Amino acid sequence: MPGWILPSGLVGQPDVIRVFSGSARNDGCPAKLALKARPDVRARIRRPYKPEKLETFFLAPVMAVLDLAEHREMPLDKALGVLARPDEHVDLVREDRIKPVHGGVLAWTAHAVSQFLEAWTPPENDMRPVRGNWVDLQRLRYPDHRGARQYELKVWGRGYVSADGQVRELRLPTTRAGRRPRSDAELAVIARVLSTGTPAFPAPGVAGPANRIRVVEIGCADGSASVVYERTSDEAARDFAEHGRDALSTAVDGTTFLPGQDCVDCKYSGSCPALPRVPGVLGISDSTKPRRSWSVTNGRRYRECAAHDHLRRVQLPRSLDIEYGPSAMRGKVLHRWLKDRHARRPLVPCRVEDAELWTDGENELPEEEQQRVRLMIKFHSRLCPLRHLSRDARTKVEETLVFDDTEADVAIIAEPDLLYEDSGAWVWREVKTTSKEITLTRAELLGRYPQLALAVALLSRSALGGRTRGARVELELLSPAGPEIDILDPADPLLRERASAVLHDLVRRWHGDQEFVASPDSYRCSRCEVAAWCPSSAEAV
Repeated sequence: MPGWILPSGLVGQPDVIRVFSGSARNDGCPAKLALKARPDVRARIRRPYKPEKLETFFLAPVMAVLDLAEHREMPLDKALGVLARPDEHVDLVREDRIKPVHGGVLAWTAHAVSQFLEAWTPPENDMRPVRGNWVDLQRLRYPDHRGARQYELKVWGRGYVSADGQVRELRLPTTRAGRRPRSDAELAVIARVLSTGTPAFPAPGVAGPANRIRVVEIGCADGSASVVYERTSDEAARDFAEHGRDALSTAVDGTTFLPGQDCVDCKYSGSCPALPRVPGVLGISDSTKPRRSWSVTNGRRYRECAAHDHLRRVQLPRSLDIEYGPSAMRGKVLHRWLKDRHARRPLVPCRVEDAELWTDGENELPEEEQQRVRLMIKFHSRLCPLRHLSRDARTKVEETLVFDDTEADVAIIAEPDLLYEDSGAWVWREVKTTSKEITLTRAELLGRYPQLALAVALLSRSALGGRTRGARVELELLSPAGPEIDILDPADPLLRERASAVLHDLVRRWHGDQEFVASPDSYRCSRCEVAAWCPSSAEAV
């Protein structure tokens, strides 16, 4: 690439490029990856720093406790006590940058640390922990084609080195080892940094070159361990040349803005040309709270139990058996089938005979639910919107959409089942299944299915673009009584008012909450997929 041009709305000197190994995956927003790699570049429209009171990265407290145990030689019970009672260890918390944690995260951390320490025994019996991220630093005499004078490659994880310095190992805490395959590019970058770099806090035996590089994933949920990379330093150098270098170049040269989950913590979001602004859509006029993402799913979870929503947000391991019961699994299977069918190009309408071709595969649904899925497929085929579209019509199938409510400083995440264009106007289709007949007014539908309220609010503000006239929200309801379509007009002032009330009710308490206190209930807790970590759940059940 001949050069890297600073996007409009950003200022600063991009002469330092600092990138972590995970950037080699090249997932997420390409422009954010490139901008994040340039710490001296900032947005003209800057959002103030508003940190959350509680830690929001579920592995951060695990790393903090392991740091106290390995580098400060603190017993595990005392290290966990620092998390449990941070007010009693102010100096230590400040020095190690330890944030308070929710009670559920504390319970997870105690479990995760024990699993991490027991999961893996290296072949060498003299491996010693090394403190800080490993860094490969390169200073250039003259600026290169990107204008960079300095490159810093970093890896996140826990570093170890043998007593003779010949073996360097990185242990990567995760939920379950081997669950997500790591690309050759990511592993090649990790190996490069381990073989040529040094830790942030150098220790004896790390200064010289190593002969062997090893990367191990550690499953903190189940005590699993998997060696995902083991090579000599020479082999690591060849791997970087073959897989890593081009991947890093792609990461730091990205210029495409792609709104998504990355918009939540992106310090350039205020200047992003691709992020739609919908000020005030949530009915909150307060931008002083920490910036967060919000979806209807978050809102419904929070309404039932604030702790439940928080523990899911920080991505604690969850029980899939509880989360996906037979009826929930039925809906998931049907939506997956619809997504595959609606994503075909050119467009092909769903047919009644498709129901007989459907098979359960590996879902293992009860026979009764399988019959319901087939019936729902038949019902849907009568209402499939693709029957009335040209084969090349514009559609978006379960595509993640992000909107920025600047008055609340919230990134709104939505994933419509189907968006399709009708005469230049966008139509938002939601598909719901139920085992019972329901009869509701249009206003009542918004309360039962808040996704419709969000769709009405966004379309009424032309947040998706396209023509205003003809834009509408469609609810496709599949029940034993047959298929129904309810059409909601975003131009209806009474409907807009009801949609705003539904959204505000879901958001108002959550927006300012920083404690996320549980609402224990024996029935609710028995059906909570993260109840294993919640102290209040044990008492309720």
